[in-house]
Amino acid sequence: MLCKYYDEQKFQFAMSTLETDPYRAKERIEDYIEKYPGDYYARAYYVMVLIRIGLFQEANYEYEYILLKSQSDNFYNSDYKKRQAFKYNMVIDKLKLLAYRYQYQEMLDLIDNRDVLATNDVKYISYFCKIRLGIFNESTYTESYRFLQTYNYSEELFRKHVRKHMANTIENSQEQNDYIFYSDFPIDKVIDEVKKYIPSDRKFYPGYFDTIYYFKYDDCGMAENNKTNIFGVVCYYDTNNIITICPVANSEKLPYVDLNYLKYTE
Repeated sequence: MLCKYYDEQKFQFAMSTLETDPYRAKERIEDYIEKYPGDYYARAYYVMVLIRIGLFQEANYEYEYILLKSQSDNFYNSDYKKRQAFKYNMVIDKLKLLAYRYQYQEMLDLIDNRDVLATNDVKYISYFCKIRLGIFNESTYTESYRFLQTYNYSEELFRKHVRKHMANTIENSQEQNDYIFYSDFPIDKVIDEVKKYIPSDRKFYPGYFDTIYYFKYDDCGMAENNKTNIFGVVCYYDTNNIITICPVANSEKLPYVDLNYLKYTE
């Protein structure tokens, strides 16, 4: 008997351009949902797509709608595997919606009552929210780059961190890195320039507390063993505090700011 309420192959096709062309992914998943409106697992992913492109009001509406509809759908709830995956995605959706409304206490309450998230996600969300709420007082933590920048952002530490993506640094390192700027890429000059464009409306929301912007600088580096002209700049939400910068692959359809004029200016 053929499944009538979802099609895994068509769903994967709809989501395949999320990283490289999120607006196209939105169109595809909307077409999919129109044909399979009872696939709540896919609709939870649709909420993530809407969040990624900054359509928070639409994302919240869809979240509330499928939360209500799924509870009364006995046929869908009879599929245990799908129901558990849907539950996981809905927790992610809710956390992201809360994060971009700065509702940090509500995020803490949610992760305290849920056991579906990975340990690292829970740890990161917990200390980020507590720091923002001014209630972080734990004596033991890993002094990772992400923690240190969340606790007390440092421009100097960021500039030191981004060096790991420079080719001349990679040559002297034992660590594998698939995202490398060429040695002649003027990283410091570029950092100063991109800050003129951040924050802006030309951004995406891939995680819980960050935004990413894209810039073009021809022959800037390598990403996943391919030459690229595009690099991404990841910042904390609604700030120009940059977390990292690195080349990105398969990025031709992403909206970007062209910085090639830097090549021809002193």
